Amino acid sequence: IQQYGAGSYTIADVPSTPGSVSGGGKYAGWCIMIAYENTSLPYNSIRIYDGYSQVYNGGAGASQTVTLSGLNVPNNELLLADAVMSTMAWEGDANLSASVNNPAGDFVKVNGIAVSNAMNPVTNFWNGSVTRNGANVTTKTPNYTNQMGIDIDEVEVGTGYGITPGASSVTFVFGTEADQYFPSIFGFSIRMKDPIITINKTVADASGNNVLESGEVLTYTLTGDNTGKGNAYNTVVVDSLP
Repeated sequence: IQQYGAGSYTIADVPSTPGSVSGGGKYAGWCIMIAYENTSLPYNSIRIYDGYSQVYNGGAGASQTVTLSGLNVPNNELLLADAVMSTMAWEGDANLSASVNNPAGDFVKVNGIAVSNAMNPVTNFWNGSVTRNGANVTTKTPNYTNQMGIDIDEVEVGTGYGITPGASSVTFVFGTEADQYFPSIFGFSIRMKDPIITINKTVADASGNNVLESGEVLTYTLTGDNTGKGNAYNTVVVDSLP
């Protein structure tokens, strides 16, 4: 991907078999999450969890909690797009939502607040859809609304989900009241405090008499520090001399 960039990618030889299991259809697929750098955007803290977890408890309620710590959230209120949750789960069922025995359905919560939008209802967030901020992603092949067990969602959660200014952690809960699904990849990007770089410059003439003489060598000295909360990586200082 670093070599070829954006486009369509195909993977082969995924082990799979046809048929059904316990009245449900089998499915197979693959997923990749890409972290990239965009120097025009603010500093972000990015977390990626790659695994294969089962949210299931024999038809009873079940949940799993992920707490992200060590965050440096800015002291001002976040914009909606300043925090983004990206998820990929298997076994998302479009036709299995809330019921008498499953009142909360399948859900994901951020700081205890259930996430929902136009494509992912609060009682059936994991519904086999591929969405971005509540809209169906159409640039996929095949372009189904119901992807039959493959669920990929990206949701902006910067506001409305209890992420307070200056927060150092965010908690996510993957849960169900009776069904089951399998979170596979989870990513979270959130804006962090900016670095604040202060540079001081002094100059000294070779003779030390503070008089710029013809042909005299001047020595410039740059010093500085980072007084901000965010780290500054690969910093380049550009100084224009008169």
